[in-house]
Amino acid sequence: MCSRRDTAANSTEWMVGQAGQALEAITTAVDGISATMTHLASAAEEQTAVANEINQGIVAISDATHEGSAGMTQLEAAGRQLTRLAGELRDQAGRFRA
Repeated sequence: MCSRRDTAANSTEWMVGQAGQALEAITTAVDGISATMTHLASAAEEQTAVANEINQGIVAISDATHEGSAGMTQLEAAGRQLTRLAGELRDQAGRFRA
């Protein structure tokens, strides 16, 4: 009967050892998952920061384009006005010749 008790005790010790090893493996896996999640969160924050910088750059380019377009419109109006003034000057200079 002692033999059965010894076998049962040894079996119980073995199972406890196996359970302990399983818990250690689970703990290691959870630690690894936690580290990976932290890394992913950090990478997501960096990507968000880069996306915001890109967005700001695009907005700046858009603003510069609109300003350039407004400047071209002003240049076009100034060119038409110069053309009109040159015509008027030519007409007035023609009167002095006559």
